[in-house]
Amino acid sequence: MSAVAGNVSVLTTTADVTQSNVNPSNVNQSNDQTLSQSSDPQLNQSLHLPLELVDKCIGSNIHVLTKFNTEISGVLKGYDDFVNMIITDASEIEYLNDGTTRVNKIDSILLNGNQVTLVRF
Repeated sequence: MSAVAGNVSVLTTTADVTQSNVNPSNVNQSNDQTLSQSSDPQLNQSLHLPLELVDKCIGSNIHVLTKFNTEISGVLKGYDDFVNMIITDASEIEYLNDGTTRVNKIDSILLNGNQVTLVRF
């Protein structure tokens, strides 16, 4: 299910095997095929894969929250299948333990996709 709230796009998927008609021989099929066969036409129209959402944001400003209580904002120039991102004109905002913030300007950054917890478009 894909939901859009303000400028934040969120993609969630759930699978409950006990309530679906899953043939055990087809268990290894892609989750995308299962989701695209929904009987709700409105759901099918709004379904986006995560990398499709990121692809639409190339050249746009994005905000990325990382595992280390840091936010990076800037222009997304590119990404790969692991969501490693190249961000230019970036600002790194660190939220310190004493409640203050520190802002560092960075010309460009290669952000490791393993550090990403949230992307706001």
